[in-house]
Parts: sequence; C-alpha cells; structure tokens
Amino acid sequence: MNEANTSDLDKRIQQVASTYAFRFAGQPRHTRDPELLDQMILELDTVLAAARIQPENEVKDLLEKASSMRSLYEQEAQSIRELQAGDPVEVLVHDYTSWLQLLHDRYQRNFAGQSRSTRDLALLVECIEDIEQLTGRVSSLAAREPRSSITELLATLERRMDLYKSERTAIAGVRQSGTLEEQAGRLANSANAQFALYRGHFAGRSRLSRRPKLIERIVASLAQIKDQMSALIAQGYHSEMNDKNLAVVNRNHDMYRGEVTAIKEARKDSSFDDLVNAFGGGANELIEQYRKEFAGQDRRSRELADLNVICEGLYNLAQQMDELDRVREHEGNQRNLDVVLDHLRLYQREYALIRSAQSGS
Repeated sequence: MNEANTSDLDKRIQQVASTYAFRFAGQPRHTRDPELLDQMILELDTVLAAARIQPENEVKDLLEKASSMRSLYEQEAQSIRELQAGDPVEVLVHDYTSWLQLLHDRYQRNFAGQSRSTRDLALLVECIEDIEQLTGRVSSLAAREPRSSITELLATLERRMDLYKSERTAIAGVRQSGTLEEQAGRLANSANAQFALYRGHFAGRSRLSRRPKLIERIVASLAQIKDQMSALIAQGYHSEMNDKNLAVVNRNHDMYRGEVTAIKEARKDSSFDDLVNAFGGGANELIEQYRKEFAGQDRRSRELADLNVICEGLYNLAQQMDELDRVREHEGNQRNLDVVLDHLRLYQREYALIRSAQSGS
C-alpha cells in the first residue's frame, strides 16, 4: 500500500473522529441523532475494507484505530436509541440536567478560582434566579412523577443553590471591606466591567437580538455603583479620580438606560419570525467570531475574556430561544436552539482546555 493511500485513509478517519468530537462528545444523548452515527460507521466500514486488502504490517495501527472507533460509535448509537425510545419523563430529566450543566459551566467560567473583589455580583444573582426557576420546573415534575432520578436532580440543584448563595455572601462581604480608597478602586473596576459588558454584547449588535434582561442588569449595576461612589463622598472620601469616575458612571448609566427603551421599542414592532431570525443571526455572528479568533489557534495565546464574551452571548441567545419555544413551537427556532447549545457546550469545553493550557496543568 503506498504512502499516499495510507494518508488518505487516515484523513478519512480523522474527519469521522472530528465529527464525533463536535456532534457527540460531551453532548447530551437525548438530543443526538443516531442516524448520523450510522453514517459514520458506514464510512469506517469503507475505510476498513480498503485497509484490509493491504499488508497488515502497513495498516495495523489504522485498523486498530478505526475498529475501536466503530465499536464506540455502535455502542453510542444503541445508548442514544434506548434513551430516546424509553420513558419520556426520563428524557425530560436529561433535558433539565443538561440545562443545569450549562448553568454550572457558566458559574465556573465567571466565578470559580477568580478574585471575589472583581466578580459581577448581579450576574451571580441571575445564576441564582436561573437555579430557582429550574428547581421550580423539576419540583413540578416531581409532584407529577415521583422517582429517584428526579430526587437526585433536586438534590444537585439544592447543592448548587447553596454554593451560589454562599459565594454571593462572600462577594458582598469583600465589597464592604477595606479602606474607603480601596472600596473606591473596586467600584471603578466594577464600573469598567459593566462598560466592557456593554461593548461586548450591545455595541454594533442588532437590537432585536439583544436580551433585555442583560441591559437592564447592566443599568441596575451601574445605578448601585453610582450610589456607592456617592456614599463614599458622604463618608468623607474626597478624590478627584472618584469624582471623575462617578461622572463617567452617571453618563453611561443614562445612555444605557436609553438603550433599554430602544431595545424594547424594536421588539414592539417585530413578529415572532423576526425574533427567530434575529436570534439566529446573532448566533451566526458569534460562531464566526469563534472561528476567526479561536479555531486552530494555539490555546496558550488565546484570551479567555474574549471567549467568555462569546459563551455569554450564546448563553443569552439560548435563553431567549428557549423562552420563545415555551410560547409556541417553531421548527426554525428549535433548530437554531439546538445549534446554539451544541456550540455553547463545545466552546465551554474549549474554555476549560485553554485555561488548563495557560495554567500549565
């Protein structure tokens, strides 16, 4: 067997492996398409047939790799079919569990292992609210269909809730600590973080695709920062820098408050299909941004903050798509939601790999 043919077969195996890594690895089974695995198995069968007519010593590693992948994919296809053909309540439990994992990945990106003095308390409050909403849905299911899997999920939700609330208390405590000058510095950093949120998620983006709750959260955070900066002055803290920061916060707070109105006005004149298309377009922009800035790049050189913006953007779009799905079924919106969730899980996995590469672990 010549080297060119060996290389061609190896490339075909790598293409199948890449498809599996993107479409199945780390993705919830209840949302996967087993027929795609069937197609991948057929491709491996073709590769194996072509390789087996060659001298074994030339293709031994290739045969072992393709055979191992084929066995894995067969087992995975069977597991997916068994789950999807089984109890619909268990499928729903899997769906709730996947949302919980998405939420906890979000917590890991934004809070785990990071200085509490720089964390966005309003974002953590939103995470707690999301846990509460999910707990309510699971509790309603438990009342109708009591079973062990739901009890275990509720226990996990309770543990996560305790963790997030404990972290909220700790972050709030840090904000009140230190000298007035130190508090002023933290407030300035918090304001800059809110400005960065606006730039990353609103500047130059379609208003129709933006999540109103996020801009409202930014406005509320700036209002709180503004009050706290003023409170420092009332306590006798006099600083030209604090005065300038307060003026900037006031100016941006007023501007962003106007953006809240503009986004809501844009939605008033929009149809359901307009929203579906806007959310899909917003997702495409983020996916393209990832391809340009992260795909195929050295992980040690990537900016985690930039990837976090992409992940947060997809998370916000997924929430809006899910809200639409609860209003009425729409094939295009459901398809877009599936795509967004697939990419979000992939990017969150990449975030963890980049963090690991940069920390040397």
